Amino acid sequence: YNSGDADLMIDSFSISDNDNPEIPSNYWQIKGFFAFPVKVKPGRVKAFTVKMASGLEPANPEGTLQIEYIANKGLQQYTISLKGIITANPPTLPQANAGSTEDYPGLVAGEPFSLKGSATGNVSNADGYIWYLISKPANSALILNGVPGPANLEITPDTAGVYNLALMVKSNDPEPMYSANASVIIAVEPPPDPEPTPEENP
Repeated sequence: YNSGDADLMIDSFSISDNDNPEIPSNYWQIKGFFAFPVKVKPGRVKAFTVKMASGLEPANPEGTLQIEYIANKGLQQYTISLKGIITANPPTLPQANAGSTEDYPGLVAGEPFSLKGSATGNVSNADGYIWYLISKPANSALILNGVPGPANLEITPDTAGVYNLALMVKSNDPEPMYSANASVIIAVEPPPDPEPTPEENP
């Protein structure tokens, strides 16, 4: 998620296994094709999926995902720890619900409203909901930073147009896991024209 005010350029992904970090991973791979550099505009998110191979040893591998990106401070690195779990009793992930377009009638630019998120299953707590923007009007400055918070987060759309928002929910596990994304498209109307001021009689 790009919470800055300038384009962020993802320069590369790399994954290594912790027991043999000098060579590319045997267990992990990023699904999909990416033509680098990948541009992420301010207030936008770039989602990708990491897949783990099963049937290899060790059964529960650990790895490191490294993302190189170019931002205001030049080339930087972001590292994520990966931990695979293979078990006969897999954890039950929570299910996120972002509501439907019909749940958000009459929205007007400049007026706050509450998102209507909910979840079922193994949800961490009242602040385990993660809202973020998938897309927004080109001239909107609205930012949702993807930090865990309440299901009914209050936001103020600043520009009329169509917003695509997504919700992810954190599980109540010692090592939290996350639900699949649920998304909702909302339409925001421009504010009404101000009423003309009555002219005063001389």
